[in-house]
Amino acid sequence: MDRATTLPTGVIDLRNFDLRDPIGISGQVPLYWNELVSDVNELQQHSAWVVDFPALWQGQQIGDQRLDPRGYGTYYLELWLPQNTAHYSLIIQDLSMAYALYQDGRLVTSAGKVGVSKIEYKPEWQPKTIDLYPTGSDTVRLLLQVSNFHASRGGLAKPIIIGESDAVDRIYTSQLAYELILTGCLVMGGLFFLGLYLFGRHEPAILFFSLFCLVFGYRIIGSGHHALQSLIADFPWWLSIRLEYISLYASVCLFSQFVLNLYPNETSKLVVKVILGGTALFILSTIFLPVYQFTQMLGPYFIALIAAFAYCVWVYVQAWWNKRHGSMYALMSTVVVLLVATYQILDFFQFLDENHALSFWGYILFFFSQSLLLSHRFAYSLKKAKERAEIASEAKTDFLATISHEIRTPLNAIVGMAHLVLRNNPRADQIKNLESLTFSAENLTSLINDILDFNKIESGSLTLEYLPVDLASHATKIIKGYFGESDLKKIDLGLSVDPRLHSQLLVDPVRIAQVLNNLINNALKFTERGRVDLEIAVVQDLPDAQVLEVRVADTGIGIHKEKMEQIFERFTQASSSTTREFGGTGLGLSIVRGILSIYGSQIHVTSQLGEGSTFSFVIKLDKSFETVVSEPEVVEITVDLNVLEGKRVLLVEDNVMNMVIAEEFLSRWGMQLGKATNGEDAIELVQNQEFDLVLMDLHMPIMDGYAASRVIKREFPALPIVALTASTIAEQEQEIRQAGMDGYVLKPFHPKDLQAKLTQVLSEVA
Repeated sequence: MDRATTLPTGVIDLRNFDLRDPIGISGQVPLYWNELVSDVNELQQHSAWVVDFPALWQGQQIGDQRLDPRGYGTYYLELWLPQNTAHYSLIIQDLSMAYALYQDGRLVTSAGKVGVSKIEYKPEWQPKTIDLYPTGSDTVRLLLQVSNFHASRGGLAKPIIIGESDAVDRIYTSQLAYELILTGCLVMGGLFFLGLYLFGRHEPAILFFSLFCLVFGYRIIGSGHHALQSLIADFPWWLSIRLEYISLYASVCLFSQFVLNLYPNETSKLVVKVILGGTALFILSTIFLPVYQFTQMLGPYFIALIAAFAYCVWVYVQAWWNKRHGSMYALMSTVVVLLVATYQILDFFQFLDENHALSFWGYILFFFSQSLLLSHRFAYSLKKAKERAEIASEAKTDFLATISHEIRTPLNAIVGMAHLVLRNNPRADQIKNLESLTFSAENLTSLINDILDFNKIESGSLTLEYLPVDLASHATKIIKGYFGESDLKKIDLGLSVDPRLHSQLLVDPVRIAQVLNNLINNALKFTERGRVDLEIAVVQDLPDAQVLEVRVADTGIGIHKEKMEQIFERFTQASSSTTREFGGTGLGLSIVRGILSIYGSQIHVTSQLGEGSTFSFVIKLDKSFETVVSEPEVVEITVDLNVLEGKRVLLVEDNVMNMVIAEEFLSRWGMQLGKATNGEDAIELVQNQEFDLVLMDLHMPIMDGYAASRVIKREFPALPIVALTASTIAEQEQEIRQAGMDGYVLKPFHPKDLQAKLTQVLSEVA
């Protein structure tokens, strides 16, 4: 911005300036020291000294006297304006004191109360735009009264700006807009990061940066144009000046803590403590010392501030050298803010003129870079947390697979031993105990299966196999399986199927059966009298698909309204007494919801306490026009013992008890037995002896069942291999097929299941 200069008499000649581009007034003008003059006609009655304008009082010489920052006086300015009809305005920038402006003897504006003593004087810091009164002449005479008895900087540090009114308003508005926009960015960013800290990651660096933004945001709006004070009537000046200084000191304190928590390995805690200690002293001095004394400390503080920012740059350089995440953003932003701070300090000491746009964009770049740094760190933290969660999920999956195997292995021995004893003509009192034992083992097996299925759903590894299924027939078989339980409890069990139901719908028969079984089992469990009904209705019949509504209704105990959503959570039931009275783990409905979510469906429940509940879901299934796949029935399998009689089977099993039990059953079926405890021994036996079938355990020392099966299948591709596995993870089922095995039997197995599988495999070979 250009500056108009004054003639020796204090006349400011503006006639050759285009005031559509406002300029700052500077030069030498008369100062009536220790006098308050308001009428230009009385100037001859007072003595004036020619002084620099603008300039602070301290350091200026008047005769043999050096001006004191505390005092009062009157400046005289005579403006020669261009000869046109334009309206002119002034911007009086922050004077840090009280002032009153007179034009041709008329008071134009004032800030605070000008006085000749500390008692009469009342300071106010408020930049203003002032419209000059039209005079009908090209000459305007101004008297500017100024008094200061508090601050350590008296006089004028910044020039008065003059220009055409519209142009002056634009400059003032743009300067104010810079401050308000910057404050808005800082406050909104600070609140965002504060919320991120409170409701997200409790990382100290995020907290200190959010507090820094909020405090420095006040610093911006509470100084300069003092926009905040202009919005609040009667804002105390003594509070305003203290908050302005404290916000500056506190910003540096918070930023140093931010740097320390951001890169603790590169930051010296001793240096940070020195910064915090020094800042604390400045804050205490601002609170307790008089204004004149604590404002004198601002100059030394600015020097220390430059040193502190330079140290931050050094910290970020080390962080960048050590390849810390986001260090480049931090380094760039801190260099920028160091330059901005240096520029503003030079303006404070009157070496440069302030450029509001430069400061604004510097601070914006600093804030944006620091925000980018934290966002980068937050994203990196989320990525690492995701990786840790995936590792934990894999570890959980592996753990469940391992614990399942470890539980099923001894469980297989328990179940097998119970069946062996039952076949040895036990006493009547022993039969009841053995049946209880097998029943408990089956329940434990069911629990393990539920946990593994839930883990698959939770990890997203559960996949569906779509096959053409006769859903009506499928539902009938499921219902028949519960007739024994319903008869025992004297509960009516009904099935209603819409006659429009297509005979071949593409669905996973195992998983849809799991859904229906869980719902029906749940209904029977909580129903003591009345009935349970399964209903399948066609809601919409499309050319290639059908939309079905499946409902399971009961007349049981019902569910409290507040518990309806809770029952679908894992390991949760409607109340703790429910578990004690009816049993169960609370996984059944969670599994139902998980399976249906894969189908894109949701489970719904309506219930009335004491009257019953209805669970329902709507599902869209594609039609199939292929041959329906027959669903496996849970029925007694008729086995041709002649198929097994005399066949040579190699039993590969490392667990002694499981080998004893399997050997007992195989011998009972007339099979000749060879035994191995690991894969290497199994390969050697197959190479040296003839076998009709290999019964292969999967998890064994030295060589597992997968590796052994691959070797055997390469040399003897026609030799059938049946896996014995205590695991049910889908990936292992795929490995079984890839190893060339012809089927598997899951431990703990029912003797009839093993017998049926061996018969099936040997029949196919024959």
